[in-house]
Amino acid sequence: MRHGARVEAAITTSSWEGPEKLFPSEIEGFNADLVVMGAYGHSRSRELIFGGMTEMMIRNARTAVLFAH
Repeated sequence: MRHGARVEAAITTSSWEGPEKLFPSEIEGFNADLVVMGAYGHSRSRELIFGGMTEMMIRNARTAVLFAH
């Protein structure tokens, strides 16, 4: 915000949808130009079974994403 960017942060909860369905709709709701998020990986077997938010965003992001680890 110090550099003139309009910044919003939000905390969202969901009763039944997983984050991989909720997060993209939240991004569209904000009409975001850029998403900044942490990027973490787990073992291949864990991500195969449970999925991973980082991989989901890499494959399905419709807006620019800045990953930080």
